[in-house]
Amino acid sequence: MCFGGEKLQLVHVGSKHRIGSLSPPSLYLLSSFLPPSLSTTVSQHPYENLPFVLVSGQARSGTTVLTKAIGEHPEVHSNGKESNYVADVARLLKKNLDKPHVVSELIESTDHFVGQFRTALFRVLFPKVLLSNPQHDGTHENLKSELSVGFPSAVSTFSSLQIEMVESLKILFPKLLIANIVRNGIEVVASRMSHESIGKFSFENHCTAWAHSIHMARWGESNDSLFLIRHEQLMDSESAASIFETLQQRIGITQSTACAKFVTNNQINSSFNSNNSESRRVELQNRTQRWRQWAETQRQTFEEICSETMDYFGYPIPWKLELKTKSA
Repeated sequence: MCFGGEKLQLVHVGSKHRIGSLSPPSLYLLSSFLPPSLSTTVSQHPYENLPFVLVSGQARSGTTVLTKAIGEHPEVHSNGKESNYVADVARLLKKNLDKPHVVSELIESTDHFVGQFRTALFRVLFPKVLLSNPQHDGTHENLKSELSVGFPSAVSTFSSLQIEMVESLKILFPKLLIANIVRNGIEVVASRMSHESIGKFSFENHCTAWAHSIHMARWGESNDSLFLIRHEQLMDSESAASIFETLQQRIGITQSTACAKFVTNNQINSSFNSNNSESRRVELQNRTQRWRQWAETQRQTFEEICSETMDYFGYPIPWKLELKTKSA
C-alpha cells in the first residue's frame, strides 16, 4: 500500500499495530485517516464549518491581488498563500471515492473518511490557529478568547483547480465559494511569457493553459458554488467595490470596503514599483499591446487554441479587430 508515494506497511505485533516505512510528515497526515484502533482520534479543526472562499484562476490572471484583497476583510482569515494543497487533496479524495471497491472496503463511514481529509487539510492550511493554544477544546467561544484577532466569519486561500475536481471540493467544503478570476487571454499569455518562472514553457503551453478557463466558467453557469470575477472589473474602483460587495453577501459576512481599497491601491503587482497613477495607467495600457511583439505563427497558434474561449468571455482578438477597422 502506498501513501504520498511512500510504501506503507502495517506490522501486527500482538494486539498492536506499527506503521513502518513512512517519513514523519506522511505519518502525521496518515494518522488523520486511520480509525481509532490504529490512531489517536483527530479532533475537528475549529474553522471547518466556516464559509470557505477558494481563490482560483490561471497564473498571471490577478490571483495574487485577489487573494490578498479578500484577506484584508476584518472577518476573513486568509493564510495568504498560493499553493496547491487543496487541489492535491481534492484529487486524492476523488481518486478514492470514484472506486466502488475502495469505498466498500472503508472501515469507517464515507462521511468519516471525507471528514478526515477535511480536517487534515485545514490543519495544513491554518496550523497557527492550533498552535496558538494546542490545549483548546475546539469550541468557537473558547477559541475566540485565545486569538488576538477574534474568531473569523470565513476563511480563504488559493489553489489552482481543474474542472474534474470541483465536485470533490463541494464534498470537502459544504460552504464553498470558488472566487474564480479570469483575464483577457492576450494579456495572460503575454504576461506568462515574460514571467521568471513559468516563462520557460512554450507559447502553445501558455495558450492551452489559458484556454482551459472556459471549463470552470461553464461549470459555474449551473453551480452557485462559483463566483466569476473578471480582471478588468477589478481595475475600476466602482466595479471592484461592487464585486466585493457581492462576494461578501454570498458568504454572509459584514460589508467592508477594505477589499476594494486594497485592489485600488495595488492594481500593479510587485513587478512594477511606481505608485504614480499616470505611470500605472500607462503601464496597464502597454500590457495590452504586448501581442505586437508576437510572430505571425504565434498569433495563428493563439487563434487556433484560444478563439473559442476569447469569444465566450467577449474578448476581441486585437489584430483581427485592427485589420477589420483598417478595411472598413
